[in-house]
Amino acid sequence: MQTEGLLGALSSFIAIPSVSGDPACKDHCWNASKFLSARLEAIGASVKLATAVEGQNPVVLARLGEDKSKPTVVVYGHYDVQPARHKYWKTDPWVATSIDGYIYGRGTTDDKGPILATIFAVQQLVEENALSVNMVFIYEGDQERSEGSSAGLLEV
Repeated sequence: MQTEGLLGALSSFIAIPSVSGDPACKDHCWNASKFLSARLEAIGASVKLATAVEGQNPVVLARLGEDKSKPTVVVYGHYDVQPARHKYWKTDPWVATSIDGYIYGRGTTDDKGPILATIFAVQQLVEENALSVNMVFIYEGDQERSEGSSAGLLEV
């Protein structure tokens, strides 16, 4: 995987229209889960994809560290987004755009940006050999759709 900074990764992630409520975006949701899987594997995490019900978007489950003498921190987020109703957007919602020090793009703050900020922070701790906890990451792909997906997971 090409090494890029947080802003580059965020731009790539925003460009994936992972709208869980739109059947036309099903492949994009899977691409978003694979994007996250690759990011997590790059920092050394073991990753699995799982679904609760066949046909739903996968939950990305990852673990970094299994030292029973250390506490475990669980991080939750969702990679799916709401549809981008273009009449409300002044810029292309699938292109990260910087205006006056703010980044605009679908998912920038809910929830793609926070997901990547967490992964990059953990990556920095790993690189500095300063991660003093085990990490579990749970990122679902149907949070923005009314059914949800995280109960009763089936491994994919």
